[in-house]
Amino acid sequence: YDVRLLLDVLPAAHDHPYPPSSTSAARRPLPPSGWSDLPSDSGDTFFFSPEEAEAYHRDKRRKLIDHAREERMRAILARDRKRDGATEEDSDVWGGSDEEPDETQKELLRRTAVHIISSPNPAQLEMRILANHGADKRFAFLRGRWSRKWKVAKELARQERH
Repeated sequence: YDVRLLLDVLPAAHDHPYPPSSTSAARRPLPPSGWSDLPSDSGDTFFFSPEEAEAYHRDKRRKLIDHAREERMRAILARDRKRDGATEEDSDVWGGSDEEPDETQKELLRRTAVHIISSPNPAQLEMRILANHGADKRFAFLRGRWSRKWKVAKELARQERH
């Protein structure tokens, strides 16, 4: 609150305890007041109920935590690449849609397709294999690499089964 609003009468300028020369030099502009001196999200949460404000702040904290985690993961990956001496050329670069897998990869495609098709729940088995071996470069066909060969292998396994 401004104390001057509580006074019945404002003091005159000559009643001031300091000489006029020092008051003009000592006067500093007042700091701004209003939304600018509050946290940046205060304007957004002003009309929120307490539950809404709590949910807003919880979501904001969650986003900050997620962002910090992503930054840490990027830093860890960069550190590991630097430590291992790996470059972009060393990483597993996928070819175009006409890319052909080698013979061992074709055999893994065929065997995986046979097991998935013979499963009582093929979609679930495929997702479990992806979850357990998704980082393995040999199972890149489950993430889209060699997609045409993977579709052909599944179709051949279906036809052999029937």
